[in-house]
Amino acid sequence: VGIADAWGVVKYCAIDRSGKLVVPAKYDKVFAPSGGGVRAQMKDQPHRIFDRTGRDITPPGIDFIGIQSEGMVRVWTGRKQGYMTTAGEVVIAPRFESGNEFKDGLARVGLAGKYGYVDKRGQTVVEPRYDVAEDFSDGLALVKLEGKSFFIDKVGKVVLEPQADRVYPFSEGLAVARTANKYGYLDKRGQWVIEPQFSFAQPFRNGLGGVSMGRASGYITREGKFVWRSDGAAR
Repeated sequence: VGIADAWGVVKYCAIDRSGKLVVPAKYDKVFAPSGGGVRAQMKDQPHRIFDRTGRDITPPGIDFIGIQSEGMVRVWTGRKQGYMTTAGEVVIAPRFESGNEFKDGLARVGLAGKYGYVDKRGQTVVEPRYDVAEDFSDGLALVKLEGKSFFIDKVGKVVLEPQADRVYPFSEGLAVARTANKYGYLDKRGQWVIEPQFSFAQPFRNGLGGVSMGRASGYITREGKFVWRSDGAAR
């Protein structure tokens, strides 16, 4: 929430569910609470993070604080990135050139222009060796090495080398893939379960996939049947 000071300048703060002020009204920006913490920013000063009681749990030496994901928060010291818990404990010291939020229990990190994965203890479970790497989803991660894309499991074992021109991360057991400029969906065996026929396709969410066929668009089931189309047609 924002409160105007004596000069009419609005400063931001945080309140609890009873309306009690728990973070003082002195910040230029307060971000939406996440994972039991709330981040605050003041111009030309390092970010701060507070717990539900308003206690400042910002670790020493931290300049910038990211969003919470799976109980972990990405943090920066200078240009290096690491991770802290939502209780304010830095468990992975900032040492990476880049990083992503934790997904499926692992976080993608970058060193020397290559990408790998760490667990919540800071242990490297997949060495940074890939040219491109996506977050884990559905237990698999899409990576690219020397121009070739494939999926690995959480110990770095290659489990699927899809035969497609372009492939995207798995969601709800299916992955969008493109071949001959048409989009369809692969399963974790690498089999086409919905043949390439769309001009565009999106990952499945809540049991439906968003697709386009020319000017028409709509949603399909896992069997490839339309439940709604913009042109009113049904299949």
